[in-house]
Amino acid sequence: MIMHTSKKLYHSLLWLVLFVVAPKAQSVSLTLTGLTMDSSLRVIPAGELLRAAGLSMGGRLDTSALASYKSKMEKAFHARGWLYAGISRIGTRISDKGVNLHLFGGAGSRIYLGKVTLFSDSLAVESYTHSFEADTGSVYNEKELEQLFKEWLSIAADSGFAFAEIDPVGHMRTLSQERGRIDLDVHIHENERVRLSGVAVSGNSYTNARVVLREVDIQPGQIYSRSELSAIKRRLERLQLFESVKEPQVRITPEGRYELLIEVKEGQATTFDGVAGYVPPGGTVDGKKGYFSGLFNIRFNNLFGTGRRLAVHWERPEEVSENFWMRYMEPWVAGYPLNLEGGIERTVRDSSYLEWKGDINASYRLFRNLRVALSYGRRVVLPDSVANVSRRLVRFSQHDFTIGVVYDTRDYLLNPRSGLYFKNSYGLGLKNNYGPGFLLREDSIAVKERLETVSLRFEWYYELFKKQVLALALTAHQVSGGRVQITDMFWFGGSKSLRGYRENQFRSDKVSWMNLEYRLILGKNTRLFVFNDWAAYHFDEGGRNGVDVLYGYGLGIRMQTALGIMAVDFGLGQGDSFGDAKLHFGIINRF
Repeated sequence: MIMHTSKKLYHSLLWLVLFVVAPKAQSVSLTLTGLTMDSSLRVIPAGELLRAAGLSMGGRLDTSALASYKSKMEKAFHARGWLYAGISRIGTRISDKGVNLHLFGGAGSRIYLGKVTLFSDSLAVESYTHSFEADTGSVYNEKELEQLFKEWLSIAADSGFAFAEIDPVGHMRTLSQERGRIDLDVHIHENERVRLSGVAVSGNSYTNARVVLREVDIQPGQIYSRSELSAIKRRLERLQLFESVKEPQVRITPEGRYELLIEVKEGQATTFDGVAGYVPPGGTVDGKKGYFSGLFNIRFNNLFGTGRRLAVHWERPEEVSENFWMRYMEPWVAGYPLNLEGGIERTVRDSSYLEWKGDINASYRLFRNLRVALSYGRRVVLPDSVANVSRRLVRFSQHDFTIGVVYDTRDYLLNPRSGLYFKNSYGLGLKNNYGPGFLLREDSIAVKERLETVSLRFEWYYELFKKQVLALALTAHQVSGGRVQITDMFWFGGSKSLRGYRENQFRSDKVSWMNLEYRLILGKNTRLFVFNDWAAYHFDEGGRNGVDVLYGYGLGIRMQTALGIMAVDFGLGQGDSFGDAKLHFGIINRF
């Protein structure tokens, strides 16, 4: 008798807290122990309703948010076709374990989508229904219909009707007590077709307006197209001249004409990359002391506001190697989408040889995302006397001729979320070996040789979930022909190919590698990622001949700072311990 009285007293105190104290505190947090409902509402499982309201069994419930829970649950009914479902109120029953909710109300008839009749003022009805048709007979879903209407408006906008409107009229049909149908008459009013009289550019305080206009490529009288305008923003961003580019807008001039407005925000015309690295003693091949490596890039991406580019690069990937190059690019030669580029390069490799290289190439844009390229280059390789004997390296000069194609649909070059990049090239090298004489005689080396190279690069980006991107890159190189020596081979390893290894640690006449990254996009130029790299290469050295496979893994970050994009990569190679990890960091000052 005493225990029964105590329980009643406990429940009374809980009700007192809920209905007397709660109005002063505005809310009481209780544990949710159950959800029941009137029989006419039991068309949706209780668990689904709880999830729709953001609740869970055993979780906390805020008594001041009952109206919000009610609204969210009603929307769950409407989204599943019960358009006339209503929850009149939510009852509560409190116990010593928590609170149980009960829903009062009714679901009504479930509504299905019936016949959809489409009318249009200008375009043929088939222009809309050919690509997107209403799913008649399915459960009526407002969100799906809104998406369908957006698709139809996009078709109108791509045909020049920028101000098209949709006017749907529904007709309710009651089929039974449990089932209803809505027939829709949809009127599309395309209104006036928009023809653009010109393009206005704003925000370009440094860049010449013609740099923007030649990329936009809109002619007076051209019919407005929404998809074309979306592509314009991507093309301008890929120039890497502007900090930001707004979506192009159509405005009406005082003369009553339609004009395309493009707003940009200037970025710094100079790009600076600086990287420093340290290889510990355990990370060296022969166990020598550790050493510092480094890289320096400076690029003038917009000389005099014309889009011309000048770049200087210096790199020390390892203790006894060094690389320097300088390049210049002239865009849109004679007003055509033809870019001319040339440069010189000097390389010291393992202190065993010196290489000078010069080249000039032309790149012509055939279509929006497709380019073809031709190039000519000449290089001279000068091994030292030790390398002549120990590595049997000859001095030579070589003329190189290369043809290739580039296809690029990436949405944003610095931090892409979607798109493809493909580059394929074929090269022919005519080599003239001119010494030393004893090496040509002893190894029966021909004075004239011919080499062929094939290179391929493929990148794919896909946003699996919101701000989560899968990035895949494949690279392959092959050189074949006469006598292939190390000066003709492809070097790989390090931050740009096989992470977890020293820069240019390996070389081969046939090599391919894969870079796989799972990226978490944190900002426009910021991401956190984990990576896994694999490489397969052919080796023929020291009496050994075959194919070897290597892998590396780790994590990295690219983070936007006031100084630029900070880059940090931490990688481990095959069989490495934590102390053998390779760490590279630097600043990429794009804007």
